[in-house]
Amino acid sequence: MVYQTLPKLNPEARILHIDYVWAPKARLRYWDDELAEGPAEIGIVHTGYGLPDAQSIENYGESLGVKTTFTYVAQPGDLSRIGLELVKFLDRVSAEEAQVVVCVDSLSLMLQYASGDTVMNFLTELYNKLEYYDALGRIYFTPLAHSQQVVESIRAELTNS
Repeated sequence: MVYQTLPKLNPEARILHIDYVWAPKARLRYWDDELAEGPAEIGIVHTGYGLPDAQSIENYGESLGVKTTFTYVAQPGDLSRIGLELVKFLDRVSAEEAQVVVCVDSLSLMLQYASGDTVMNFLTELYNKLEYYDALGRIYFTPLAHSQQVVESIRAELTNS
């Protein structure tokens, strides 16, 4: 199920954030501030600009009291690699029978790096994975940044999925 606003998350939640926007440490601070307790784990798949090594990001998350995994995808338009990281995370945490949340920030930036068809295929697969793994989804999208045709296509995909 894809949400505009996520329901209350339990402290054992596992969150995967596919992030084009925020620096990883800022994203970790966001979740630390957002939730009174938990989550048990945050995975970040970050793409775009270069970053410090994964170990420093994971150590920072641990210093906030949350298990953290970090993957950097050098090519923002490489949705196959991003999708692979999504599946690896879901496969691993689904066995723990915990609440799982996948956030994509942002679909608007993803559309700058990959074709509309590629992004639509990614959305279809993302929705299928959310359903299969009984996970929650939150997709950030700025309609004003796109043509009406793109907005309608995205809405139709999210409504029909």
